[in-house]
Amino acid sequence: MPKEESLGTTRVQRWVKLIEEIQQKLKTQGLDPGPIDGIFGTKIEAAIRQFQADQRPFINGEVCPQMLTALDIPQKEVD
Repeated sequence: MPKEESLGTTRVQRWVKLIEEIQQKLKTQGLDPGPIDGIFGTKIEAAIRQFQADQRPFINGEVCPQMLTALDIPQKEVD
């Protein structure tokens, strides 16, 4: 396996794990991020927007440092 491919695979695997963790944390907040599957779809985006609206002042529907901090997810997991 070429080095670039293995690095890309590792990055994708970390992203999937991060999305799974976000989904789990949003679910414990009483939100519906959809299935805990590591896929960033419309349900998790809506749950992120709702979480962000509750946290104010940031609402962008994206995974961002402020949201990770609010969910108590270490930012070292993101690159």
